[in-house]
Amino acid sequence: MAVTLGLLAGGAGALALGQDVSGDLFNYHFYNGYALVAGRIDRDLAPAGHVSYFNPLVDALQYLGMRHLPPVPFSALLGAFQALNAVLAWGVARHLLGGRAPWLAGLAGLLAATGQNAISLLGTTYGDNTASIPAVAALLATVGAERPSGARVAVAGALGGAAVGLKLTMAAPHVGLGALVLWLAWRQRRPALLAFFALGSLAGWAATNGWWALELWRRFGNPFFPFLNGVFGSAYLSPLPMWSPLEPWQWLRPAVDAAVGTDFGLESIPRDPRFLVSVLALAVWLVACGWSGQRGRVRAMPGRGLPLYWLAAYLSWAAVFHNYRYATVLEFLAPVLALVLLCEIWPRRTAVVSIALAGVLAVATSPSPWWRARSWGAFWFNATLPALARGSGQLVLLPEMKTSFAAPFFPADAAFVGLPQPEYRGPAMTAAIQARIDAHGGPLRVLARSPGDHAAALAAFGLAIAGPGEWVRFGHGHRLLICPLERLKPDGE
Repeated sequence: MAVTLGLLAGGAGALALGQDVSGDLFNYHFYNGYALVAGRIDRDLAPAGHVSYFNPLVDALQYLGMRHLPPVPFSALLGAFQALNAVLAWGVARHLLGGRAPWLAGLAGLLAATGQNAISLLGTTYGDNTASIPAVAALLATVGAERPSGARVAVAGALGGAAVGLKLTMAAPHVGLGALVLWLAWRQRRPALLAFFALGSLAGWAATNGWWALELWRRFGNPFFPFLNGVFGSAYLSPLPMWSPLEPWQWLRPAVDAAVGTDFGLESIPRDPRFLVSVLALAVWLVACGWSGQRGRVRAMPGRGLPLYWLAAYLSWAAVFHNYRYATVLEFLAPVLALVLLCEIWPRRTAVVSIALAGVLAVATSPSPWWRARSWGAFWFNATLPALARGSGQLVLLPEMKTSFAAPFFPADAAFVGLPQPEYRGPAMTAAIQARIDAHGGPLRVLARSPGDHAAALAAFGLAIAGPGEWVRFGHGHRLLICPLERLKPDGE
C-alpha cells in the first residue's frame, strides 16, 4: 500500500510541477536519445559538443517515451518511476529504524520524498533521479541483512555499478558502498565479500556502459570520453579537469551552501538543510563515541554502517562533483541517516527530536523550479520546419548549445555537426569537422538563434552565410533561424 501511494504521489507531483523544458533537455538529452535509437553516431559529429558522447541509455529510453506519448502521460509515468527513490529510502529506514518505531521509517520516507532534488527533478529528464534508483537499491540490498551473503553483496555491487555506468556522478555513492562493504568484510572477518563486490560492480557497469565504453575507445581512444581526458589524452578534446584541491574548510562548504541557498555551480539556487543536519549529527555522534571511548565503552556503529557509507559518499561528491543536483542519492538518504543518529544520541527523546527535525526541514527547504513550462503542451517541441529546412542532403552546422534537440525533426538524411568552443575542441575534432565540410557535396546550413553572431566561427571553417534565413518554430516560444551557407573563396581568387 505504501509503495503504491508513493508511486501515485510521484506521478501526481510531476504533473503539478509542470512540463520539463530544461536546458539540458534542449542541449543533449533529447538528441542523445535520438542518436542511439536512430543510429546517428556515424552520420552526425558532436551536435551538442562533447556532451554528445555521454552514455545515451537513459536518454534513449526517455526519447522513446517522448516520441510515443504526449507530455502529460509521459511525465506522470516518469515521475512515478522516479518516486522509487523515496520508496527505496523508506525500505532502508524500515530495516534500520523499524525495530524502534515503525512510524520513524515512514517519516524518513516522507522526508526523502520532499527534498530539494526529490521535488525539483521529479518528472524531468535530467537523469540524476533515474540513475540514482539502482544506487539506492544497492544500499538497500546491503543493509537488508545484518550479515549479508556473498551473493547479496554481489547483487548490491552490480546495482551500484550499473548506476555508475548510467551516469558517472553515481560514482560517489558507489565509493560509499565500497567503504561499507570494506567495513563489513573487516568486522565480520570475511575478505571474500570484497571479491564479490568487485565482480558484481564490474558486471553491473559493463551491462550499462561497457558497450558504450568500447565505442568511445574505438572512436576517441578514451573509454570515458569526454571525462578523464587528462589521463587518456584523446586529441578530440582538451583535457577537462574533474576536480580541484579542496582546503579543509571547503569539505563542509557544500552542506552550508545548500542550507543557506548559496550558489555553487547550479542551474538555480536551492535551499535544503538536509546535508548540514546530517553532517552535524555525524559530528555529534563522533564526539559521543569519543566520550564513550574515554570511559572504556566504544559505541558500535549504528545503522549497519550507514554513517560510514554516507560520509564516504559525501566526501567523494564534494571532492569531485560539487554540484547539488549530482547528490541525489545523498539527499534521499540524509533523513534516514539523521534519524538513525538521533536515535543513538537521544534515545529517550527520539519522538520529540524527530518531529522537530521534520518541522525544520519542511520550513527550511525551498525547491528550485529547474526550468518548468507554465502550461502543458499537446506534443513535445511542436516543431514546424520552413522550406529551407526540409531539403534533402543537408549538412547543418550547430554553433550554439541547446540546439541539437531540433535534429530529430529534420529529414532523416540530414547530417548535423556541432562547432564546440575552441578552448574545448581538440585538434582531431577540428580536423574531423573540416573534413566533413570539405567532403559534403550537398546544401550547407547553419542553425542558431542568431547565426550572424557566429560569423567568425564559420569563417574558421571556410564558410559564410549566403542569404536570409527562415525560422524553425517550436512550442513554448522557442525558435531557431536556419540560414544557407557558402564556401569562402581562397585569398587571391
